[in-house]
Amino acid sequence: MKYICLFLLLTINLLANENTLQPKTYSPWYTGPLLAASAYTLPPGSVYTQPYLYLTNTYGSYTDSFKSRSQPSVYSVTPDISFQTGLTNFFDIAVEGSSIYNNRKGKTAYHLEDITVKLGMQLLREKKETFYPTIKFRIQEYFPTGKYKNLNPEKFGIDATGTGSYRTIFLLAMSKIFYFWPMHPNKWTFNLAYQLPTKVKVKDFNAYGGGYGSNGTVAPGQTISADIAVEYSCTQSLVFVMEAAYLYTTPTKYSGTIGYALDGSLASNSSNSSMQCSLAPAIEYNFTQNVGFIGGVWFSIFGKNSSQFVSAVISLCYTF
Repeated sequence: MKYICLFLLLTINLLANENTLQPKTYSPWYTGPLLAASAYTLPPGSVYTQPYLYLTNTYGSYTDSFKSRSQPSVYSVTPDISFQTGLTNFFDIAVEGSSIYNNRKGKTAYHLEDITVKLGMQLLREKKETFYPTIKFRIQEYFPTGKYKNLNPEKFGIDATGTGSYRTIFLLAMSKIFYFWPMHPNKWTFNLAYQLPTKVKVKDFNAYGGGYGSNGTVAPGQTISADIAVEYSCTQSLVFVMEAAYLYTTPTKYSGTIGYALDGSLASNSSNSSMQCSLAPAIEYNFTQNVGFIGGVWFSIFGKNSSQFVSAVISLCYTF
């Protein structure tokens, strides 16, 4: 009996010593969620690159009365890459470009999308053991490098890869890491953005519809979007992500000659307001603090005058 007691005492002592050597928490590693912008600016001299790959099936749309409507699928492959670098302790800049390949009913199209430049400013840095979050303000400008005019009427609009508009986005990003469960910290990220596009001169078939003889000016709708994401650390390397996004666009207006569609009816050059809600669950695996992988699914769940889609997304993040 005394040997059993001695063994138990030794075991308890070893476990106690082991627990005292284990850290109470750790510095979590995150790639960031699939959609939301980071609330952190890069320090000067650092460079961050993140290639993405989207595999998307746009299989339907939501009507003006929020009902689902099926349509022939558009299958898309979209490679995307961004480069970001710190300018000062409070400012950074990023450039992002992408292209897209579309396929619908045997018709294909491939072209660049609109290029964007982003300038970020750090407003606040979070403090541990307080509720102070990290806050970043960003101005983002889209340049119309994508194709938006001279479209082929027999390709059902899949050769439109841009808007033809210079679009300015004002974005506020907030983030905070919580340690409610010391060994499983979780990071909350919130984005709120407003997009202001310029008017676009269009002719014939274009990204906004159009037809034979269409000639006028489109005023694209302004957009308000919001995104909230939670990254839950299972370990320092393995992270589960849940993200929800909301997008609202005001009506797109048109002035000029209407023109005629392929079937001889009056062409559509404008659109009503639209709304879309989507989810993007994902899994991250961070090899180090500077290298991480994220993969997930982004899909629509609700909307009005917007598309129904599902997209597989993978991305690799690298800071050097």
